[in-house]
Amino acid sequence: MRSIAAQADVDHSLITYYFGSKEGLFRAVAELALSPAQGFDIVSAKVPPEHLAPALLRSALSAWDRPGYRDGLARLFTDALASEAALRVLREYLHTEMVGRLTEYIGGVDAGRRAAAAATIFSGLFLTRYLLRLEPVASLPADDVVAQLAPALRSALGPHGPGATRANPR
Repeated sequence: MRSIAAQADVDHSLITYYFGSKEGLFRAVAELALSPAQGFDIVSAKVPPEHLAPALLRSALSAWDRPGYRDGLARLFTDALASEAALRVLREYLHTEMVGRLTEYIGGVDAGRRAAAAATIFSGLFLTRYLLRLEPVASLPADDVVAQLAPALRSALGPHGPGATRANPR
């Protein structure tokens, strides 16, 4: 556990505090065995760019609707709000693995901003649906959530597909 803590650049007592034991840490890791970044890689490899937005939303909702996965992710977000070290780790992960992957995938002059907008849609959805349980989004069927958010996500990802370069509007 000390070596894991050293790699995460946190005090080893944080692992014990948040996970209770080595077994608790491994259970949390197992619950998140398919990371959001890996889910993106799988979906983006199988789906044409014009169908990426609804496919990513369906994939996220499918993962988040599994209680073990959702609870593990909720714990990570909750812990991040309570601890600066945990917040830093989560922020770095989301920036590198999610925003970075999206930026590379969609390409173009403003890809970083569009990827950050897409990440905002996903994090907002997770926050309102699963952490705050804000109605009506908390109880909407997944297909309705996809129908509501896919246009915004499609817009964030850009209408021109991966690698397209758009001129900056002036």
